[in-house]
Amino acid sequence: MNPAPLQGQLSFLREIDQLKRVLRQTTLIDASRRENSAEHSWHLALYALTLAEHAAAPVDVLRVVKMLLIHDIVEIDAGDTPFHDATAQAGQAEREQAAALRIFALLPPDQGEALYALWQEFEAGSSDDARFAKALDRLQPLLHNTATDGGTWNAARLNEAQVVARYGPVIERGAPALWAEAARQVRAHFHSSSFLKDAGRMLRIENLSKRYADHLVFEGLTHDFGPGCVALCEQDSTGKSTLLNIIAGVMTPDTGTVWIGGHDLAGEPQAARPRLAYVPDD
Repeated sequence: MNPAPLQGQLSFLREIDQLKRVLRQTTLIDASRRENSAEHSWHLALYALTLAEHAAAPVDVLRVVKMLLIHDIVEIDAGDTPFHDATAQAGQAEREQAAALRIFALLPPDQGEALYALWQEFEAGSSDDARFAKALDRLQPLLHNTATDGGTWNAARLNEAQVVARYGPVIERGAPALWAEAARQVRAHFHSSSFLKDAGRMLRIENLSKRYADHLVFEGLTHDFGPGCVALCEQDSTGKSTLLNIIAGVMTPDTGTVWIGGHDLAGEPQAARPRLAYVPDD
C-alpha cells in the first residue's frame, strides 16, 4: 500500500475541521447562537436529500450533496462574507479561488481535481445540479430569517423588495416551487396584521433595560412586551399610539439602539414613529 495518498487525505480531513470555527451571520432557529459554516453545509446536504423533487429540472442528488458539503470549505481561508455587506464582498472571488486551490491540493491529485471542478461548477451555477444547490444555499438562511422574526434582515435594515430581489432570482432559477413557498413566507413576515407581532418583529434592542409602570418592557437582546403594554394595545385602537409614545418618549435608551422599521428610534424618533403606528391590512 502506498501511504502517500492516505496521508494527503488525512491532512485534508484535519484541515477542514477548521470550518467548524467559521461563524456565519445566520443564527440557529432557536436564536441561541450563530451557526457555523460546517453546520450550514450539513443542513444544506439534508435540504438536498429532502427537497430534490422540487428542483427545476431532474438532478443527481448525490452530486448536489457533494457540492453542498464542499461549497464553503474555502471559508477556512477566506472567511464568511456577509451576504448583505457589499463592502465585505470586494475581493471575495479572488480570496475564495486562492483558498480552493490550496485546500483541494491537499488531496491526491485525482480527488483534489475532481472536488475543485465540482466547486467551480457550483460557483458558476453551470448545471442543473449546481443551480439547485445554489437555490438551497439561498433558501436556508431565508427560512431561518422568517423563523427568527427577520434575523439578519433587521441588522441590514432590509425591506420586502430588497429581500425578494436578493433571494428570489437564485431560488426561483433552481427551484421555482421552493421560491413560491419562500415568497409566501417573506410576504407573511412583512405583512402581518397582528400589531404586537408586527411591532415585536420591527424592534431590535441592544443593551437596553427600562421599566414602565413597574413592568419590564425590554431587556438585553430580547423584545418582551410587558403586561401593561399588552393591556394598552388590547383595550382599544388608541392603545397602539399609547404604546408608541411610551417607547418613543419615556423609554429613551441609556445605551445601544432601538431599531424600528429600519430606523434608529433613539436617533430618528420622528422617522420611526409612522412605521410603528402603521398596521398593514390583510
